Amino acid sequence: MIPLYKNIRFYVVLASVTCSIAIYAYIQATIPEGSFQSIRLSQIYGLTAMTLLYFTLLAGPFCFAFRHLPHRGWYLRSRRALGVATFYFGCLHAYQTFFHQLGGFAGLGFLSPRYLLAVGLSFTALLMLAVLASTSFDAMIRLLTYRRWKLLHRLAYVIGVLVLVHALLLGTHFANLRGLVAQLYFFGVAFLLILQARRVDFHLQRRFSVRAPQHITLICVVGVLIAYVAYVWLG
Repeated sequence: MIPLYKNIRFYVVLASVTCSIAIYAYIQATIPEGSFQSIRLSQIYGLTAMTLLYFTLLAGPFCFAFRHLPHRGWYLRSRRALGVATFYFGCLHAYQTFFHQLGGFAGLGFLSPRYLLAVGLSFTALLMLAVLASTSFDAMIRLLTYRRWKLLHRLAYVIGVLVLVHALLLGTHFANLRGLVAQLYFFGVAFLLILQARRVDFHLQRRFSVRAPQHITLICVVGVLIAYVAYVWLG
């Protein structure tokens, strides 16, 4: 068993908790007390959760594409801890938004259908994250068996889609898709999709001897990206 001080997952979780406390202290010190504090905390915690989820999903495709990258094993080993940190910041975001801004369950009746859809998607994603976080331990892998555990953790991709739709529906930084934050996330997702498409192509060719047309998934991804660019910049 790896000693705690040599385990990269421990440092990821420790850094996440420390970062959340630092964010809270900074907002308390720089923004006057009131609803603006909660709004700002919700935004930062939400963006942090999205970023951590992104790097969680990126780990596999990135390390597959760049197999000779130094210390790539550290990144792969930290993946489960990044997922736990995503759940942690997702809970902080949900708490600030639901109880401080919305006013709890009493506020649900005043929401528009669009807002209710976004809340429903985020709540579903948070429940899935809770399941994945609670099974992100070696003991759970042994209990479930690796094959079942791996299949369960494929839900991370579903969570990624739900979170992205939630952000597009309600996220302040995604109200303008030409804004800096939205574009950074767009290019990040594009990079992830391209790397994932390469990995899918490799497995298809190895398992089913798929040879024509070449790079089937990559072509599909590029088509989706072109459609998105056309919608954002030409629409």
